[in-house]
Amino acid sequence: MFKKKYRLPKDFLREGRTINSPIYTLKLKENGKMLSRFGFIVSKRIDKRATFRNRIKRKFRNCIEQRIEEIEKGYDFLFILKRGIENSNYCEVLFSQLAKENLLK
Repeated sequence: MFKKKYRLPKDFLREGRTINSPIYTLKLKENGKMLSRFGFIVSKRIDKRATFRNRIKRKFRNCIEQRIEEIEKGYDFLFILKRGIENSNYCEVLFSQLAKENLLK
């Protein structure tokens, strides 16, 4: 579980820059703080079972937690996960996309 300071508040608006990937859509916005915050959305269209959706979020969150020091500070990240994420190597896709967008140190 992320520490509270790394979590997005519930009133986060879905505005800002959008980055599309085959397995997620990323909404990105500068927050003016010295840390980055993260949020995750998994729709019921992916799977009706809450346990399945929560498992996907936990795995995705764990991938980010392990390499959080590599991610550029001062941004809010909202990941909207898409269908097919359960069958992909999402860590590699995530960090290659972040590197392409110059969001890694």
